[in-house]
Amino acid sequence: MDPGADFLNYLLRALVFVSLILNLLCFKWRSIASYFFYIESFIRIVATSIPNQAGYDKDEVKLLYVYAALFLNLYTDSGKEIIFSCISYAYCLIFGLPVAYMRPLTIDSCAIYILIIFLYFVFCSVLGMILKLVIDTNQRLLVANESHVKLLNRMHEGLLILSSKD
Repeated sequence: MDPGADFLNYLLRALVFVSLILNLLCFKWRSIASYFFYIESFIRIVATSIPNQAGYDKDEVKLLYVYAALFLNLYTDSGKEIIFSCISYAYCLIFGLPVAYMRPLTIDSCAIYILIIFLYFVFCSVLGMILKLVIDTNQRLLVANESHVKLLNRMHEGLLILSSKD
């Protein structure tokens, strides 16, 4: 096997080990959950750079599906995740796939890759806005429910005071 591929295999194993440790630490500190997105993106970059005959990431569209699922499942309401996801996807398209599978990088393929990256950016932005809207609506409903419960508790106390016989 190629020494470069050996190094990438060891790096991939190390990244999986780091993600397992991160998974265990996430139970204690929930604020580090956003780092799952970054470690998974790095794993995708390394996995794309390794030539694999049975790999799902030999095709640009299948790699787009993987990145879209990764974004959908691990997005934590941060704009920098959108930028990082687009940059890592662009790296896989422009440097990962052509180098790993020895494809020529032509002007036509670069134009198609830039269009795919732009559409992926639009998809991530729209999905991020929708998720932000759902989170904000859920937060507003939670605050409204708490205020309604407090109001009902005050009304109940008022009824108790009015119903006392003195």
